Amino acid sequence: MRLIALLSFFAEDEQYIEGDLRDLYALGVSEVVAVDGSYSRYNGPARSSLSLIEKMYFLTKQLNMGLLLYQPTKPWIGDEVQKRQVMIDLAWSIAENEDWFVVWDCDYKLIDTSIDTPDWATIALKLMSTEEDFATVSFTESNNDDGWHQMQMFIRAQLVTMDGNHHTYLLADGRRGQVLRRPVPNMADALDLSEIKVRHRVHERDSGRRAKQTAYYEKRDRLGLES
Repeated sequence: MRLIALLSFFAEDEQYIEGDLRDLYALGVSEVVAVDGSYSRYNGPARSSLSLIEKMYFLTKQLNMGLLLYQPTKPWIGDEVQKRQVMIDLAWSIAENEDWFVVWDCDYKLIDTSIDTPDWATIALKLMSTEEDFATVSFTESNNDDGWHQMQMFIRAQLVTMDGNHHTYLLADGRRGQVLRRPVPNMADALDLSEIKVRHRVHERDSGRRAKQTAYYEKRDRLGLES
């Protein structure tokens, strides 16, 4: 069994990327599927800098992790939904029997885990033993160690479709997983991995990046780009 990270990134601070890859290594990730690029309605360049890509190659080699990287030649026409679907499809193309995906954005930070880094045998055993197709972690956007909730960050490797938005994952049998705190029809049960704690560092981006994100989200919602 392998853990394959689904890493969405674009024009990140190199310290963020280094932290992400080391956190994923601590979780036991052996393969990273990294998809670059801005959204067509974000108003940014198509791809990240060469220095950032070199940093990713250097670190994954240093950590003995596989890297499957895709950089588009133009911004994503289908915005975030298309970008995440391509990322899942690429991960599925290299997946083997009993592998799992872990959804990871560059502004996530691993806060705590019961395993002794980088020994992830306890988590691996739970994933291999469960019959569920999703697993939840403890997740928060707060800097005050509160607001923790369950997020379905782990997905058993299989054919998955983004269900009209960037946060709902549809399985072939009609069950759904959700990475936001929103109810969805036919929600799948999930393995509890709440001992893994992840913080979404949404407020730590620089002011220029946050302003562009806010403008994009407002445009996305106004145009009804996601259901």
